[in-house]
Amino acid sequence: MCSRSFKESWYDSHKWLCGSFYEQRLYCWPCVLLGKVKNVWSSDGYFDLKNLSRSVKKHEASKDHINNFIGLVRLEKNKGTIIDALNEGSRLSKILYNDNVRKNRLVLLQIIEVVILLGKQELAFRGHDESTLSIIQGNFREMFNLLIKQNAELLSHYEKISNVFTGQSKTIQNEIIHCVYEYIIDVIKSEINDIHFFAVISDDTTDIVEKSQCAITLRYVKKTGELKESFLGFHDLIAQCYVGASVMAGHVSGLQKRIRDEAPNALFTHCCAHRLNLVLQQGSYCVPKSRIFFATLIGISVFFKKSPKRTFVLDTIIGKRIPIANETRWFTRSKILNFVVSNLDKLLDVMECIRDNPESGMVEWSL
Repeated sequence: MCSRSFKESWYDSHKWLCGSFYEQRLYCWPCVLLGKVKNVWSSDGYFDLKNLSRSVKKHEASKDHINNFIGLVRLEKNKGTIIDALNEGSRLSKILYNDNVRKNRLVLLQIIEVVILLGKQELAFRGHDESTLSIIQGNFREMFNLLIKQNAELLSHYEKISNVFTGQSKTIQNEIIHCVYEYIIDVIKSEINDIHFFAVISDDTTDIVEKSQCAITLRYVKKTGELKESFLGFHDLIAQCYVGASVMAGHVSGLQKRIRDEAPNALFTHCCAHRLNLVLQQGSYCVPKSRIFFATLIGISVFFKKSPKRTFVLDTIIGKRIPIANETRWFTRSKILNFVVSNLDKLLDVMECIRDNPESGMVEWSL
């Protein structure tokens, strides 16, 4: 019994010949690479070693093999040109990619600048109707669209990527707001770490829906001598506390004691402005004439606040409005008093106009 095996010398005799160790078949390298017509040498692989010599001669004489072989020789002669072309294509692809990255960052920068500006000006981000058919889509969308239209390059790029990324969703807005907040907090922390002393200002306030919150602010002097106050934010309260109350000033379990447990050098000092406010308020209530005077003074502010018609008369004659009264702050009484003293004659004219003109709201006040 005679067995046939492959000889490596066949590679030297036929330069186009190649083989697969795993498939145990022979192929024609030019036909595999450049062949347009499928045959046993380009797709299936040749494995009949008994008739190899005859099949090789027949394949070498075929028109397809000759054309493919000549084409491979030409490619080998021009391999330097091909490599240069591939390198140039790679270089251009990198340039295009980097340019897209640059434009994406510029678009994101516009979004961040809009977020910072709206936050700085304390303006609402979103509107009631932000659909494409809406005339007023909200401050964020309107301002971003205005900025992006100022740069033709960015506008063209944004239109290309708008089906993938718009950057105007409320989720992205909130994420950028949070990122800006974290950056500001990091800056404040670095400034606090560079100094030895700082004060914590905490006060109770209510938002537009009358929800009680605690506003916390840090006050410190930077190394450059600049006095700075940094607002840390609003925090929900679990209880109410008042300036001077035992829950704040208590030396056993008050807030000042708990803070000193964490920072022993944080000395507690009762707010002097609050003390002065209490003294003036209680002192004025002890004198009947004074109590009636300030009650009437606050009543003047409320009198105009309750009626747009009366406020219109006030704006027409004086051109300014009376400060809004606050029952718990003495400085509001001072502002109202200064307004009345400075504009007493014109204020009397306003009262006479309201008295003589029923349409100005006097009847409404009487009711």
